[in-house]
Amino acid sequence: MEWKSHPPDIYSGNRRFSWELFKQAVLYFITYTKSPLFLNKALFYADFKHYKIFDVSITGARYAHLEYGPCPKRYEMLFEFMIRENLLTRAGGHSLKPVVQVDLSVFDDSEKEVLESIAKLAEVNGGQKLLELSHKEDAYKNSQSLSLISYEHAKNLKV
Repeated sequence: MEWKSHPPDIYSGNRRFSWELFKQAVLYFITYTKSPLFLNKALFYADFKHYKIFDVSITGARYAHLEYGPCPKRYEMLFEFMIRENLLTRAGGHSLKPVVQVDLSVFDDSEKEVLESIAKLAEVNGGQKLLELSHKEDAYKNSQSLSLISYEHAKNLKV
């Protein structure tokens, strides 16, 4: 699986992908966001904001330019794995619900701070604001459809 084995680079925020950190970030944000669409924007902002401040992403996820904004590459497959591992369940329509509690102990203090700051933005309207903002980001505007998004764009992040 290329998402598991890609080397740390500018498309992963200088970090090897961490399945554990990704799962816990999903479990954290899922309670603040209305749907996987908004969850994806929260993940994008958390990784890119942490990269902007600390030169390393939180999860090591690669993000792709999709029609509805930046999303973790192969997010459907990643969420499906979480369902199979009994961490998430489908809750009708496109909704996902956590089956287990998030374990924030896997994050360091800087990661927790960034996660909390993005959660505060998401909880206002379930992530709608993050969705709208994400389309105005250089990371989205200056990347091609379906291509990977470089973390270099984090320096101009609006959040």
